[in-house]
Amino acid sequence: MDSGNEEKLERFGSVVVSRPDPQALWAKTLDETHWLAAKARFIKSKSGEVGAARSGSWSIAPDVPAQWPIALDGLTMLVKPTAFKHVGVFPEQVPNWQWASELIKNRAGQGSSVKVLNLFSYTGGASLAAAPGIDAFACAANSPPFAVLSAARAASIADASAMPPAASEITS
Repeated sequence: MDSGNEEKLERFGSVVVSRPDPQALWAKTLDETHWLAAKARFIKSKSGEVGAARSGSWSIAPDVPAQWPIALDGLTMLVKPTAFKHVGVFPEQVPNWQWASELIKNRAGQGSSVKVLNLFSYTGGASLAAAPGIDAFACAANSPPFAVLSAARAASIADASAMPPAASEITS
């Protein structure tokens, strides 16, 4: 929606979210009323507090659930705000998912067996994008437990029947 003054304003489904982004060094484009209308706002910890550079808390309107599903490029993803300003979804990765998905579809269409090792299994988005055309799937062996759970949770809210049987056997 907008970004600037080290913040970004995003919409995930029907929920408008405001959170810090140190890379947004330019001026905001939208009027401040748009920013104040955000239903979820990340508030950074005060400098000097332990972990202040990357932690804080969310101020979330009472009508916003703790987590909610959204449709993102044909995938169902789960938005779940964290104490370090992430929301469990990286929409900027959609072009990468599309590229990988197209590559996989082309290989599968040529009769080739396709196997995927997801080395960045943080949200499960790349795994879901790849799943319809693959024969076997695995997360990196050193994926943190929350990443493996995120991939499994993403698969459970998506159409799991469209995934290959091996895709549900996420290794950790």
